[in-house]
Amino acid sequence: MKFLSKKDLKDYLLQIEGQQVYEVKAGIGTGSIFTMYFSCNQDQLNRETSDMIMVFCSWKLLFKDAYLCTWRDNESEIKENLDKLVDKTILTIELDLSFDIIINLSENYRLYINCDSSSNSDIDIDSDYFIKIKNKITAVLRGKIVE
Repeated sequence: MKFLSKKDLKDYLLQIEGQQVYEVKAGIGTGSIFTMYFSCNQDQLNRETSDMIMVFCSWKLLFKDAYLCTWRDNESEIKENLDKLVDKTILTIELDLSFDIIINLSENYRLYINCDSSSNSDIDIDSDYFIKIKNKITAVLRGKIVE
């Protein structure tokens, strides 16, 4: 396991700008956890090779600055609203000091991912989110970035 800096994470995240979301795995049985698959190559649309982000922490999805859903909503509502991201383009990624990220997408969608894990492993899963880009996996784990 290799620890990375915030700058490393930011540089890593910038690689997905311009990519298009082609699938979101969410809904019944997944709780608030979801996986979003994206690619800049339409010939590369499969889960094995595509870039992706899997989110375990709290999050919210906005459309034109109005809430569509959050991690606290029911699974069917989560699926219905996250599916609206399919075919949207990732325009920009913002990373703050606590490793929260904002993914700005085309057509005025915005996804906020908020790192909220604690050191109490009986309550929280070990990871806030992890991202696979070009078959390299990076995870944000309780305030640390690991590769």
